Amino acid sequence: MLLVRPDLVDGAYRTLPPARYPLAARVLPNYPLRNGGLGYVGHPALADPDFARATTEVLIAETMALVEGLLDGRIRPGDRRSPFFALPLFRTDFWPLATTALALIAAGAIAWLWRKTER
Repeated sequence: MLLVRPDLVDGAYRTLPPARYPLAARVLPNYPLRNGGLGYVGHPALADPDFARATTEVLIAETMALVEGLLDGRIRPGDRRSPFFALPLFRTDFWPLATTALALIAAGAIAWLWRKTER
């Protein structure tokens, strides 16, 4: 906000203490506003618009290089994946596959129990 809309930032941010939340709290939507949260995350007193500008420039340049590479064919979509792609939980096909696998396991368990009771 200091970079984009500094007029919306109260100068008192320099006096705010760090706000840390446990992982269990962070899975809830709007967690900084819930259960007595401070309404922010991190350490606002360390905010620096110059750092934000430099970070934004790097991220935009890297993103544009990727987009341009995809558009002109130098990069195939399968060549560049999010680091989260390695974690099946974050894939879009995870839940249907997990549900199918669970249904097959349940069917196998029922068949095994059925066969065991017939003996």
